[in-house]
Amino acid sequence: MARRLPAKVSGILLALAAFSSLGVFTTTTTAQAATEFTCPAKTVCLFPNDNLTGNYPAFGGPAELATNGNNGAWTSFASDGISPNPGSMHVNANSCVWVFDKQLDLFGEAEPNSTDALDGTFGFFFIQLGVDPCPSSPPPGAP
Repeated sequence: MARRLPAKVSGILLALAAFSSLGVFTTTTTAQAATEFTCPAKTVCLFPNDNLTGNYPAFGGPAELATNGNNGAWTSFASDGISPNPGSMHVNANSCVWVFDKQLDLFGEAEPNSTDALDGTFGFFFIQLGVDPCPSSPPPGAP
C-alpha cells in the first residue's frame, strides 16, 4: 500500500510526519528547516534528523544522491553509506522518489521539488528520473 509523504511545504516550514498504528501519515508538529545548507539541483538530499538537519559522517554533511546516477532500481540507504536511515529529505529534482519500509511493508513517495519527513523508518529508495507527478503505484521489485 502506498502512502503519500507529507505535502510540499512553502518557505522553511516542514510538516513532520509520524506513523499511526495503522501506518497512516499524520502531522505531528512543524519545525524550522536548516537554512545554511542548499541542496544542489538534480539531487536528493537526506538528513538524519526529521527537520532537514544533521550530517552523515561518510558525506561530511547531508547525504546527496544525484538523481541521474541513482535511479531505476530499489536500493538500500545503507548500501549507499547512509546510516542511520534518513529522518527527512529534500527532493531538488524533477523526479519522483519512492521509499519502502520492509518491516512494515509500507511505501511512501515524495513528489518532485518537495521536502518530506521520513521518520527514520524507511530503509530503501527508488528514484524515478524525470517523473512528475509520481504515479499512483510504487515501482515493482521492492525488496
